[in-house]
Amino acid sequence: MLRPAMAPDLNTVLQSQRLRHAAVMGEITGTERCFEALQQLASQGESFDIVVNIQGDEPFIESSHIDSVVATVANHSADMGYNQYALYFSRAMIPHNKAGKYDPRTQYWRKLGIYAYRADFLKTYLMLPPSSLQVAEDLEQNKVIQAGLKIKVGIVQTGVHGVDTPRQLQELENQMMSCHAGDLDNMPVVGKENISPFTQITI
Repeated sequence: MLRPAMAPDLNTVLQSQRLRHAAVMGEITGTERCFEALQQLASQGESFDIVVNIQGDEPFIESSHIDSVVATVANHSADMGYNQYALYFSRAMIPHNKAGKYDPRTQYWRKLGIYAYRADFLKTYLMLPPSSLQVAEDLEQNKVIQAGLKIKVGIVQTGVHGVDTPRQLQELENQMMSCHAGDLDNMPVVGKENISPFTQITI
C-alpha cells in the first residue's frame, strides 16, 4: 500500500495544502518527522512495513529511484535502505585528497535525498543519542553509522539535482509554467550541469 504524507519543517509548506496528502509539522530531522508522521497515521489505524522519506528539495526524484531504495531495504538486512554499506556521509567531497581538488581517477558518489526505513527502525533511531559525526556534518545518517547500524546504498544510473537556491527554485518554476502537463516527464533538470563530475548517484 502506498500512502503519501507530508512532514515539512516550515509552516509555508503547510499553507500550500492544495495537495491532498496527510501533512504534519515535524521534529528537527527528516527521520524524526517520518516517525512523527508514522505515529499519527498509526493512530488512524494505518500500519506500514517500510517508510520512504523523499526530501522536499528533490523534486526530480524518479519512480525508479523509489523502487530501488524500497527493494534495497526489503531484500537485505539493513536498518536503513540507503548494494554497498555506507561508511560515512559528508557535505565535503570525499575521498578528500591532499590537494583538496577533484581527481578524475577517483570514484565519487553523490547522495540523493531519498531514504527508506523499516518502520520499526524509526523508533530505534529516536532512541539514539546525537553523535559527534552527526553534529559535525549536520547529517543524521552519521548517527546511524556511529551507533553500529547498517545503511545499505543503492546505485542508480540517472542523476537528478536538488533545488537548493532561490535561483534554482525560480528556474524550476519557470520550467513548470512553460510545460504542459503531458510534458513534465521531459522537463530538463534544474542545475543539471552542476552534477558533473558525479556520474553515479547513491540513494
